Amino acid sequence: DILHQTFDPDTAGAVVVDGGDRDDHGGATSGPDGVLGTADDVNFEGWLFIEQMIEFAIRGNLNQAPKDILVVGASSEALSAVQSAARVQGLTTTVKTGAGLSGENFNQYKVLYVPSDSNTPGGISPSDLAILKQRKVDIQNFINNGGSVVALTEESFPEPYGWLELPQTFTIGSVGGTEPLRKTQAAINAGFTISDLDLSNGTPYHNCFVGPPGFNGLVPFVLDQSNRVITLGFSSLLFRDSVTLDK
Repeated sequence: DILHQTFDPDTAGAVVVDGGDRDDHGGATSGPDGVLGTADDVNFEGWLFIEQMIEFAIRGNLNQAPKDILVVGASSEALSAVQSAARVQGLTTTVKTGAGLSGENFNQYKVLYVPSDSNTPGGISPSDLAILKQRKVDIQNFINNGGSVVALTEESFPEPYGWLELPQTFTIGSVGGTEPLRKTQAAINAGFTISDLDLSNGTPYHNCFVGPPGFNGLVPFVLDQSNRVITLGFSSLLFRDSVTLDK
């Protein structure tokens, strides 16, 4: 069944999915130049986590596409967060929505970025999420051919992550999470350096991941105090032969 083709861990790019609306809980301060909105800005809390998720996705990218980040339907605060996360890394963003998203060639990009849902002003709309679901085979092919994906919470939607079948759909639990968060050893091994305090301050988070069994080969990156899985990640380039599930 082409709609349930296998996620190929040997050729796939990086995938990281997070149950928080990090774009709504963070920000940036000006760097040495004293001007906010330039490449030496310093992101903090949720925006810093987005920055490091994108960095992970870029390092794990295998498709060598000419463009950097395709941002799905973000505006306002959701767009400011990803633009800041990209700017400090010297990366460019392209926003597509509606008909532009329907016809866009994902393979022109290294990273597909899906912002938070309505928990964040300017987050992804139900209509753009429906377009992604219609294009889930294109997304599977994009990932299996080395493209990377970063996605934030979709707790408010009736079919969260319905566009991301690798090969099964991720299932979630709704949480109004304010518990302290911690990185797993897998996240540390993958290069995440954000402090657990910054992770915890970039909250509340809105969903945990409960399935499918084995999480389609992704591993827990962030847990809350109740050991619920808040963030999942995978990269064939970074994790091949060295993945750990240590919590």
